[in-house]
Amino acid sequence: MIFPRIPIFICCSLLLTACVEHTFFFEVNPDGSFRLDYSASGDREDLLDPDFTPPSGQGWIVESNLHDNDAETYDYSASAEFACNSQLPTTFYNGDSINHAAVLQHPLEIKTRNFLLFKTYDFSAVIRGREITAKYPLLKTLLDEEEENDAEGILAEILSYMMRETLSRSQIGFNLEPVVRADAERWLNDYVLNQPDETIEERFGELRRDGLDILQQAVPPEHYPTMDSIYQLLFDEARMTQALSDDEFRYVLILPGTLETTNADTTRGDTLEWTFQLNHYADEDFTMNASSRIEYPARYRLAFGILVIILMSMAIAGWRSMAWNQ
Repeated sequence: MIFPRIPIFICCSLLLTACVEHTFFFEVNPDGSFRLDYSASGDREDLLDPDFTPPSGQGWIVESNLHDNDAETYDYSASAEFACNSQLPTTFYNGDSINHAAVLQHPLEIKTRNFLLFKTYDFSAVIRGREITAKYPLLKTLLDEEEENDAEGILAEILSYMMRETLSRSQIGFNLEPVVRADAERWLNDYVLNQPDETIEERFGELRRDGLDILQQAVPPEHYPTMDSIYQLLFDEARMTQALSDDEFRYVLILPGTLETTNADTTRGDTLEWTFQLNHYADEDFTMNASSRIEYPARYRLAFGILVIILMSMAIAGWRSMAWNQ
């Protein structure tokens, strides 16, 4: 995929040129325990961005050269073992500088069920959709084109969405809202919508602060904390989505037993694989699922033998009862 040329408003560069490839390798054991090996390679700054934080912390064996300033390429890997039916976090981000609702959510579950005659394994993973069409339709158009194009207008679109959505969510009252909305639209038309992205990018921090001031200038102070929180969340959400536009993901899974169902992109023997980018979860959730089953023939034979014994015992008991009554 050729990533669209999207202005970056969180760093100095104007164009996105870096690419990070994330690989998750899951191997499930017959007892239901599983191993997760994560690896990523690419631009160091993009690897360190909170849009998709790699796993770390207790239980993870991590290898990385991210602190090597002279490295030609940057790599990160992490491995961990999990007990049967362990829960994985929906995000590996543990910081407090970004609203957790803004980072990419990727809940995953590997469920093992042990029945009398067989055992089942169910893999279910979801990459939460970013609702880009509703928020930033110009960005969605660029993603759909899958070719290198100028992204003129994206920053104005993002800032406009932040202001309008903050106002909609703040519930300042039906009397005040039309007044504030008129002020916001007037300011956007005068200072944002007629400016090129290069200019907006250079002044984005200033324009972002001015936009919030415009929203709050006619609003009672008791609404400020709520508006500040919403505005910051929308900003974090926008820059996380923008940062994800050059990330590629690959999920590889090995399940024990016989594969029953899956929506994997490719299947090679017992190995399943999904690959996807932002355009796959731009609006709706991207889901991955697979299920397998292990049969136990010896248990079937044992169950059949027990059933035969029970039936014979019932028959003998019935025959004896009839004989006794006679």
